[in-house]
Amino acid sequence: MVSLLVFVFLACSEGVEGTYDRVSGNNYARSVVLRKDKTGTLVYPFGSYSGNYRIEGKKFILTIEGFPDTYFTINGDTLTTDGWDASTYKKAKTTTPHAAANSTTPAPVALSLDEYYHRAGESYSKGDYDSAIADYTEAIQLTSNNNDKAVFYNNRSSVYIDKGDYDRALSDLSESIRLRSDDAFSYGLRAFVYMQKGNITQARTDTDRALQIDPNFDLAIYLDEELKQRGSQPSVSAATQPTAPASQSSSRVSYPMASESDFGVSLASDGTAIITTYNGKGGNIAVPSMIQGVQVTQLAQESFSKLSSMFGNIELTGIQLPEGLKVIGEGAFAYCTYLKTVTIPGTVTEIRKNAFDWCLSLESISIPDSVTVFGEGIFSTSVIKSFTFPAGIIASKKIPANMFNNSGLSGRVVIPEGIETIGQSAFETCESLTSVTLPSTIKVIENYAFNECEKLTEIIIPEGVTSIRFGGNSFTECRNLTLVTQARLKELGWNGQIY
Repeated sequence: MVSLLVFVFLACSEGVEGTYDRVSGNNYARSVVLRKDKTGTLVYPFGSYSGNYRIEGKKFILTIEGFPDTYFTINGDTLTTDGWDASTYKKAKTTTPHAAANSTTPAPVALSLDEYYHRAGESYSKGDYDSAIADYTEAIQLTSNNNDKAVFYNNRSSVYIDKGDYDRALSDLSESIRLRSDDAFSYGLRAFVYMQKGNITQARTDTDRALQIDPNFDLAIYLDEELKQRGSQPSVSAATQPTAPASQSSSRVSYPMASESDFGVSLASDGTAIITTYNGKGGNIAVPSMIQGVQVTQLAQESFSKLSSMFGNIELTGIQLPEGLKVIGEGAFAYCTYLKTVTIPGTVTEIRKNAFDWCLSLESISIPDSVTVFGEGIFSTSVIKSFTFPAGIIASKKIPANMFNNSGLSGRVVIPEGIETIGQSAFETCESLTSVTLPSTIKVIENYAFNECEKLTEIIIPEGVTSIRFGGNSFTECRNLTLVTQARLKELGWNGQIY
């Protein structure tokens, strides 16, 4: 549960001295508020964590029960601390009282979609929930893009949750799910609301669905444990989902809409827009579906790759790609070393070579079944720990060359039925891989496919498989393969050596 707490260590309310009734602010573009309960204890809204604060000289010290103290330095109106992704924590401001009724009030000025969205986030972080709700409502009414609407409904639901208005939160989350049915976050958040309302059955259903979409989603993992403690067991479908170490990046991620001016664009031959560069400030962003009134359908080669610290030290940490996007270009996110979360819509059909190469913070990703074209080395030298093979790879019958070369894949990997070929160096140097299960359809394992998988101990092969065509050095330097596994491989035609 430590990953949930990353959102808690936020700024204090009015003044350095005095009583702190709440602790609020932003981290990873997501607001969380701790409020005092009736006993005067600061309470974290997700789970049984509680805490308090103290001030020692120029230090504001936040204490969460069961975790080390977090020390902030007081600098005027700002609290700062080391080691938190360069986040800044600002004190919440008191809402200015309304002017007298007889004062002259200027007519409201219409804002753009981006302006409403960003202002809503600012109001939320200050605790001005009514203003945040009003601006999210304007954004919902202003856009016709379903993906954007889903984001706005989702964010407005969070405001309602913090207000304790669970019925309106449920309504917004249900609408978000209707518009974007593959969003684990919306299912997880709705499960949390159902649990608060005492509807354990529906909370169980939504938690299972969130885990089906993203087995690494921290909020869903937490809710699953909570529901088990309350006597609600997971369904068969959820219990059989593969699991992997929890990732902080999946927890309650919000994607503020990026400005159109942050992107360089060109026109495709079909009249749609191609994003060629991104020049924004990084962090978590949602990419607009339309730029200059034209639908975005492609990310060009290396369009985001210069964001790495190796090339410019701009920290892109999360990205939500827009509905209508079709192509993720070669090396589009290569060397985005801070990138932790990627949301890919069901309109994408092609992911090209080395798209996420050297993404050193990307531990998990979900590829929609709409993708049918896969380039080589998509996740090469990433830290991705687990992967669910989409229908498009199974239909192609081949795992592309270098797909997971030198990646963080760990534990057991099950190659799905239908795959006939494992491409050259597909799993080479996956040093944490311990077990591989092959399908009955396997026919070819190409050169270096599992070379230097030093912790690999077993290859499980169905009895019906009678021969496999092996490339050279398929298992070279797999020094921990059991003798039983080696004997079975030789029986099927492997004549290599391990050294």
